[in-house]
Amino acid sequence: MLARTSARHAALTALLPAAFHAVLAAVPVAAAILFASPSARAQTPLATAAADAPSGILKFKITDPKGKPLASRLTLLGEKGPSAKLFPNTQVAPNELAIRNNIIYSLTGEALVTVPVGTYKAYASRGMEWSIVEQPIEIRAGETAEFNAELWHEVDTAGWISGDFHLHTLTHSGHGDANMKERVISFIGEGLEFAVATDHNHNIDYEPTLRELGQQGQVTTVVGNEVSTPVGHFNAFPLDPERAVPPPMSYNANQLFKLIREEPNKFGVRPVIQLNHPRWGNIDYFGRARLDPVTGLPRSENYSADFDTIEVMNENVGWGYEDADLPQAFSVGDAKYSVTRDWFNLLNRGERYTAVGNSDSHNVHSALPAWPRNFVRSPTDDPAAIQPADVATALRHQQSFASTGPFVEYWANGEPMGAQIAAMFGKVTLSIKVQAASWIDCDRVKIVMNGDVIETIAVPQSRDVRRFAAKRELEVGRDAWLAVLVEGDESLAPIVHDQDRPARPIAIANPVWIDADGDGTVTSVADQALALVQRKPDALTPDSFHDWRPAERAMLIYAAAERKHPSAAGLARAALADEQRSVRLAAARACEQLKDAALLADLEATLASATGDPAFQVALLHAMAASAPQGSVDRVLAFVDAAGAKLVSRYRDEIEALLPGEYVRDWRVAGYFPLTPAPGATSPETGDDPAAEYAGKDGTKVGWKPLKAGRSGYLDLRAINPEKKAGENAAAYAQCFIQSPDERTIRMAVGCDDGCRIWVNDAVVHEDAGPHAAVPLQAIFRAPLRAGWNRVLVKVTNVGGAYGLYLRPLDAGVKMAGERPAP
Repeated sequence: MLARTSARHAALTALLPAAFHAVLAAVPVAAAILFASPSARAQTPLATAAADAPSGILKFKITDPKGKPLASRLTLLGEKGPSAKLFPNTQVAPNELAIRNNIIYSLTGEALVTVPVGTYKAYASRGMEWSIVEQPIEIRAGETAEFNAELWHEVDTAGWISGDFHLHTLTHSGHGDANMKERVISFIGEGLEFAVATDHNHNIDYEPTLRELGQQGQVTTVVGNEVSTPVGHFNAFPLDPERAVPPPMSYNANQLFKLIREEPNKFGVRPVIQLNHPRWGNIDYFGRARLDPVTGLPRSENYSADFDTIEVMNENVGWGYEDADLPQAFSVGDAKYSVTRDWFNLLNRGERYTAVGNSDSHNVHSALPAWPRNFVRSPTDDPAAIQPADVATALRHQQSFASTGPFVEYWANGEPMGAQIAAMFGKVTLSIKVQAASWIDCDRVKIVMNGDVIETIAVPQSRDVRRFAAKRELEVGRDAWLAVLVEGDESLAPIVHDQDRPARPIAIANPVWIDADGDGTVTSVADQALALVQRKPDALTPDSFHDWRPAERAMLIYAAAERKHPSAAGLARAALADEQRSVRLAAARACEQLKDAALLADLEATLASATGDPAFQVALLHAMAASAPQGSVDRVLAFVDAAGAKLVSRYRDEIEALLPGEYVRDWRVAGYFPLTPAPGATSPETGDDPAAEYAGKDGTKVGWKPLKAGRSGYLDLRAINPEKKAGENAAAYAQCFIQSPDERTIRMAVGCDDGCRIWVNDAVVHEDAGPHAAVPLQAIFRAPLRAGWNRVLVKVTNVGGAYGLYLRPLDAGVKMAGERPAP
């Protein structure tokens, strides 16, 4: 690993006399650490950030090469690592400093602060365009150490401005820890030039805070809103801070996006709509609106295509960039599928969406602002002169790239990203230039055409700022789009903290569009596939598309199935064994589309060999259910049993779509009870009396009351008594009734937190000691029903934390109620 200092700093140091180096070597503390005189200490007010811990004083000053103070960040890395809470007093200088854990942002680049006694590495930084300085320091009780750092703006960003379009505060979003001043101080300290305020369901303006801090002209800020709805989270900007916010309970994206587009603002700009983390947890637009991760086609009427940008990288580690369904060395969190692949699929369908990356920062420390950020083409390099209209136009024309470090530019036939060009005699000349600050790693450049990497180029292992430059002559036989990716393997830590996975340097440069046939338009891959299917109405063989790349073949195989081409079944059968995963997935979707029982044996054989790829297995289960519905539930439940709760939870929507029945929504509940009942105590187990009262936990009287499960089917038993920790080390009962048209035994799915026991008509049918979190389909059991109404009683025990259950009869022929209906 190369030393993390500025390339210029290292070069200048090398020119110092050898004797001076000898003197430095004899000093036990680094050269940048000087013990200050009492008069020097008095010049700056002391910020007692370390509170009562045994401490010394650190005087630091961070400047540019001309000695001008520089808004920047100080990071101290001690033996307890980046999570060490060195500074309990975070509000000691709220108009100058933003302090948390082991970092201090300073608007002036300097401060006098108390620091717990210890040995540290001190890092001075100002975002990804600048050098860093790293030095060891020793803090001694009652003494003052001094750290001076000079940072260089190493990366030439002329013609581009940097923007983060996804920023929060605790003040208005209600979670995280950054207040308004800390938010502004922190993104200025990262060298950001364009900041969009996007607190959840609030139209927030940073300008009053900028004025209060005296920072007008340092950055352009814009009013925005993370419109947070049940169908997903969307950033909209620019907006009017005085206007009512868009409706947060919208379930229909078509109506919501139309309302956002009509929002007025002082710039006269049609608001940009950005999809935030569209594959993350249960706030994923692509999941809620059922965008197929294989074909790029929506499967819901609630889906709207009227958006501008897709957040392909979210938070400091860039969630969404990696394919979360492939084996990973590190956590994928709540991510599912690949937003990068979704973007590629939509581009292949002719959409022209712009990939962006944003910090989604709610905090000062744990999620840093401006990592990632977007570099946007701009007619000005002055942060104070940036026009939101110019930013919106550039984003709508793909004139930007997202980055966690590398600065990438490229030209196709001399035209920059976002352009539409003509191929010259079937060829395109691609010129690529990559810069990176001297401390940031770059290992490879990937050239992507129509969704496939067509070449990976190794980047020389130097730390020169001008890291890479190359030209390539590309053969382009059909209309296409082309993009460039840059990746580094070495973590950005400690400047950007690793989280559940390392924070790596990545850049995503938006496409150019290539007109290969000279007709003045760029025909999408999907339309090319459809045209080929229509040109070959009788026989479509692999020879017909031998020069098509994997993502293109995937589109073609699905198009043949969609059109019920005579060759579609044969193509799908062969593609199930293709060496390329994207083609195999498309084959599964094609089989689902064809609904051909003759393909069942091939699908079963493929499923048996598809271990280690749960997303592909689920796609095969869907294809099998369409091809041969009989036995589908047994196949799905066998997969559920083998896959385990974690995978089942991740693919819950896809799995549940194959199962009959619905979650119980209406309940009556009683609680809380002691975990160990007193001798002779009565409980709901001893009878079915809706008016009964029981001796509860701590001697309280408890009875039945109605409680409704959420839309997901989860019954939150903490709602019985919202008082904090009231339900800990306790039991609660939930009761419902199931009506059966006849005597039958049904399967039921349950998930409980922590343990549970279930009775049907007073007979125990399931027990689970726990402890564990509740996930849907956690356990499957059989329950005998008699004709008419059947009482279901669930006892749920809880040690602490979350507390609730899911219950779903896997039978479409039964009905449910919270109370026993009158005869």
